[in-house]
Amino acid sequence: MSIFTKDELKDYKEAKRFLGFEIGKLVVWIILISFMIGGISLVYKSTIKRQEINIQRKNFEQSKSRLHGIADDLAKYKYELRTEEDKMARKAIIELIIDRTSSLNVNDLEDDSLRNFVNDIKNGRIR
Repeated sequence: MSIFTKDELKDYKEAKRFLGFEIGKLVVWIILISFMIGGISLVYKSTIKRQEINIQRKNFEQSKSRLHGIADDLAKYKYELRTEEDKMARKAIIELIIDRTSSLNVNDLEDDSLRNFVNDIKNGRIR
């Protein structure tokens, strides 16, 4: 003997089934929204974020701190070339200088002697 009537028990089972169905739909929506957010994030990273990074890189390449760092490195390379006697080592240093200054506007260097040094290397006057 039950305290619920057959109709009440039937309504309870339908409500329970309906609630389970609604919870299932909610879980599916949460999963779909998660994938959509991930997709939007992926699109953002592959387009807008890439442009932001390129702009930041251009700003860095034109910054004074980068130029000072390159100038310090060039001064070290210049000293190494003066003191190095081995032809293979000199050639490696020259290739390194050419590589490091390939994207550099030499006129941005403040030191005239370093600017001339890089131009001499690039023009083959220093071997």
